[in-house]
Amino acid sequence: MLQVYGWILVIFGLFETITNTIYSTKADGIKLAAKQHREVPPTASEKQMAFKVKVMWVIGVTFVATGVMTLLGHTDMTLSVMYILGAFAVYTVAEALYYRYVLSYAFAVFGIGLLAGFLMNM
Repeated sequence: MLQVYGWILVIFGLFETITNTIYSTKADGIKLAAKQHREVPPTASEKQMAFKVKVMWVIGVTFVATGVMTLLGHTDMTLSVMYILGAFAVYTVAEALYYRYVLSYAFAVFGIGLLAGFLMNM
């Protein structure tokens, strides 16, 4: 099951890393990011959206690194995956509490669900 989560981390991480790199480099990238990151309310400022892009880029890179190490299987990455998913869940909950927006709560459920699914299959 650890291998499955390794692939989930790599795929989700690559998607976040690539898209948020594009958003960070294009002139209208922050506006494009608002279309993808719908868990942030439309009332969010460009500064808030830029912060979201940076955080999700870091999460993406971290997910890719952890996922690749998990797939290579040289060491047991169970604790690392648990910590990464835990940190992601905390971030999604913090974002939901900050924005108090329905799609932010849905994103928090997604983050908690990833962690819960992992913990139930350890």
